[in-house]
Amino acid sequence: MAKVDSVPGKAGEALRNSLAAVLTNRELTQLRHDVPLHPEFSELEWKGVDGSHLNQLFEKLEIKALKERIKSLLGDEPDAINNSSAITVEGISAKEFNALVKKSSTTIPIVISESSVAACFDVGHVVTTQLDSVKVD
Repeated sequence: MAKVDSVPGKAGEALRNSLAAVLTNRELTQLRHDVPLHPEFSELEWKGVDGSHLNQLFEKLEIKALKERIKSLLGDEPDAINNSSAITVEGISAKEFNALVKKSSTTIPIVISESSVAACFDVGHVVTTQLDSVKVD
């Protein structure tokens, strides 16, 4: 925005005339990067959908078509949609984690946060440990 005056022609004129709107738009669409997020991997585990909460949200947003579609997923239990495949999350020691890494002969899906590391060595089973204790050779 410091060089807005150097933009020539009609485009520069239009930019200068709508500078306040451009700045407001930038503020509204800018992703926040200063929000402290430190979730444990177990907190991110899929536990299904809260059907009653979802219905309230659809009502508030007036989304009728999607609300009707979701009824088929809810079936007889309107309070929850459960994931058909169970995923377990287990916290293990760094020593156990290192042993699993060394033992594995395939590509390992891994997620790293500021303080933890999670990996999936077996389908449906995720293990986590503290990142500062993990040693990779």
